[in-house]
Amino acid sequence: MSVVSRDLKIDKRVVKQLSDSAIKKDPVRALVELVTNSDDSYRTLESRGLSPTGNIVVAVVRKHKNSIFRVIDQAEGFDFRRMDETVGSFGTDTSGLTKGLNVRGFFGRGLKEAILGLGHGTVMSIKDGYLYQCALTEDAIYKREENPIKLDKIHKKKLADEFGIAENGTVISITVTKDGVNIPHVDNLIFQLGRYFSLRDINASLKRAVYFIEKDEKGRVKKNPIKLEYKPPLGQEIFNKTKLPLENYAIAVVDLQIFKATDPLSQDGLCREGGLLIKGNSAIHDITLFGFEGNPYASKIFGSVRCKYIDELLKKDEPVLSDRRDGLDWSHPFCKALKNVIENELKPILEEIKKEEESQKKLIENEKTRQRFLSAIEKINQIALKELGEEGEGKIKDKEGLTVTPPPNGFDFMPEYYQIIAGNRASLTLKAVVPWVIPSGSIINIECDQNDIQIENKLFTVKEEEAKDGIVVFNPRIYGKSVGTEAIISAKVKDFKAEAYVKVVASIDKKDKHKERKGTTKEGLFKGIQYDPTLGPKGPRHYFERATSIIKINTRHPSIETYLGPNGEGQNELHCQVLEAELVTDSVCRELARRKAETGRLSILGEYMDAVNREHIRLINEYAHIIHQYLVSSEARRKK
Repeated sequence: MSVVSRDLKIDKRVVKQLSDSAIKKDPVRALVELVTNSDDSYRTLESRGLSPTGNIVVAVVRKHKNSIFRVIDQAEGFDFRRMDETVGSFGTDTSGLTKGLNVRGFFGRGLKEAILGLGHGTVMSIKDGYLYQCALTEDAIYKREENPIKLDKIHKKKLADEFGIAENGTVISITVTKDGVNIPHVDNLIFQLGRYFSLRDINASLKRAVYFIEKDEKGRVKKNPIKLEYKPPLGQEIFNKTKLPLENYAIAVVDLQIFKATDPLSQDGLCREGGLLIKGNSAIHDITLFGFEGNPYASKIFGSVRCKYIDELLKKDEPVLSDRRDGLDWSHPFCKALKNVIENELKPILEEIKKEEESQKKLIENEKTRQRFLSAIEKINQIALKELGEEGEGKIKDKEGLTVTPPPNGFDFMPEYYQIIAGNRASLTLKAVVPWVIPSGSIINIECDQNDIQIENKLFTVKEEEAKDGIVVFNPRIYGKSVGTEAIISAKVKDFKAEAYVKVVASIDKKDKHKERKGTTKEGLFKGIQYDPTLGPKGPRHYFERATSIIKINTRHPSIETYLGPNGEGQNELHCQVLEAELVTDSVCRELARRKAETGRLSILGEYMDAVNREHIRLINEYAHIIHQYLVSSEARRKK
């Protein structure tokens, strides 16, 4: 009996279903696939001893309908044979992983899934002086030109001008036609591509430069290209072991490196700052905290798990990666063994962190301190009620026709303290009184004392015609790379200088801002007093956080840390109580003076800033001794 054998045919409907499952109508997932493919192509060139540019361009043309995404590289390029294999087939190994190349590899599926998951697309590739083109329709039909086009000097120059490809390279274009595909805002696209877990090594590599470009419908560049960069959070290495054995996998070993960040990290989503990156020889396959997801004592944990044996399993077609392309398949025996060994190492680390943080919580505010703070806040709110009337209860009415709040010194950042999310662009607010303080035509220069925070617009020209009520507002845009970075942003013009303190954080949690908490009052403008060990030495000594109505004392400031420890050490010492009273008095009186000016309760004679400063001093003179009575124990005060 004769037997007929052949490879299984894959119906195009299955191809489309797999593409939908992998991409989930998410442009970011599609772009991640294409960027990693370009990186693989550069790795192949580097394995031959070549030194390619490493440039990868991600371009978006936002339209009301049928937006276009492009990924452009200057790597190997495709000829028709390679194009037929890579674009015209599905599930075959075209990455080169099984041939020993140092690439990611996923059976050549990423490019097709990226295109079909969003709509349809084209591939245009230049290789050795020829132009090769093909298309993939929304119905998963592969089409290509029969013959390549030999490029002359004119065509080469045109392609170089339009796409930056002088020799070999590839342009992949995707037209979004599927229903339900949401195109993120450009800033959100930049954020996600810059922080996406599997792109981090690419964005951090000195051999790669990934640029994001936004174009209008006519193909014109709207803004300067933005380079995607990634820097890990600031932190301290707390664990580093190599060649950890895996049960039932004799030749597999794991290298585990764990850091503890200076500040809490976001621990969910594919752009999370925290968690352990799971790496093979070259690619990042997942990010997770294993069985400790959601553990509050793991909120500062990040690091990497490297196991080259993952590549060996991929070469053998072992399904260790999820079909959905979103990480490892944790039901696979190897992944279970990996999970067990990492959890065994993580458990004692987190138990130690738990002990440390619980002891710090006991220190941060003891019961005596809480009572002092509560008593003081009750009295401070009585002062606020006396000085501000109804607004002193924290009920600020919206009033029409209010003037723009002037900066206290005529040239200042307002506020002076900012938290910005790593990877996000943020705007600061700088105000100048014009022309009485800052003459029209003056040039303002914005600087930063840290390279990890970039300023996108450093120069501003003061224009009197743009003033409202004599005040011009400027908005420098900044970008922070690493969680935990602290910086001073300076604005200089003529003999004036203004400074803002900026801290880069993983996230800003606003959902619990107005919930009651132990140690705060229910009514009044001021809700509480707290030690704040999260600010660094560059931060303000104290500040009033308007979102929570809490007075914060920066226990990391050098002048405060000299007496009061960062976690409240020494809070019962009398000299620390006196220091706290001085800081709280200054913060309260500064806020009351500012609010009196805002609400029209302050008589302005002469310069606005002078009036606010005079009121600030008057309030200190009138109320400092009262606030001290509530914050400083009686034995510290001189007996009359």
